[in-house]
Amino acid sequence: MQQSSYILLSAIKDEGAHLEKVLAAVCVQSIPPLRWYITDDGSTDASLVILRDFAARYPFIRLKENPRREGRNWAAKDRALNASYELAREELGEAFAFVGAQDGDQAPASKDFFEILLSEAAAEASLGVLGGVVYEPRKGAWRPRPCNASDSTPGSAFFRRSAFEATGGYLPLEYGGSDWLIQVDAGRASYGVKVVPQCVLYHYRQTNQSTVRGAFKAGLMDASLGSDLLFELLKCARRLGHAPLGLPGLLRLAGYTYYRASRRPLLIGPERYAYLRSYQRAKIAKFAGN
Repeated sequence: MQQSSYILLSAIKDEGAHLEKVLAAVCVQSIPPLRWYITDDGSTDASLVILRDFAARYPFIRLKENPRREGRNWAAKDRALNASYELAREELGEAFAFVGAQDGDQAPASKDFFEILLSEAAAEASLGVLGGVVYEPRKGAWRPRPCNASDSTPGSAFFRRSAFEATGGYLPLEYGGSDWLIQVDAGRASYGVKVVPQCVLYHYRQTNQSTVRGAFKAGLMDASLGSDLLFELLKCARRLGHAPLGLPGLLRLAGYTYYRASRRPLLIGPERYAYLRSYQRAKIAKFAGN
């Protein structure tokens, strides 16, 4: 198994407005993927036409087409990624050492994006998850997203294969959050997480948590995973400075409170829950000590 060999997994749904830019940015990488498994999960826009064109031009792309369907479904995306990984294991065996989950709305800003991640992973054997820093268009320029974290990768994440397999893959969840949870699972398996500042991702579509419409749902997601109350308060307080008028933070807290007040069950098991709580409380203690 070559340590520089990696595969990419993507599940695409109605990303036609920017998909060509994302595909092009990945296909010109200095170290291209061994395979890129892409599932079109029922797009109703031009996404499938664009994907077919790139699959015809780049032999490392493997395209699967699901039937058309309306709406977005987080759990369907997770199942598609897991299915692609199982296919990669069947087709490639031990030929790859790293696994990248590539979002359809995030494009690497440089041609050496994955080369840098591979180099960082080679330098630190304890790292299991790596990622870049998300930039979004604001005031006519690409600027760092306000909710970037130094210890948590965005949706597009790069895994050491052993770490990905230790997590069991993505857990399909009703409100989303699997990309966060898989990093928690990697930590439970004693793997480190690293955000590499020089690896920039251009983000073309706002996430739920950064929009007014999606902030309430993001709060439901946090509560469904058992996020600690004090940790959630601090997280939402950080977002009070986000436009418009701090509503993303307030609505996220409202969603979290509603889920807990309605006594809905947690969507993860006790071991995951216990580790997540201990991780969050350790972060609170570190913040309080600074």
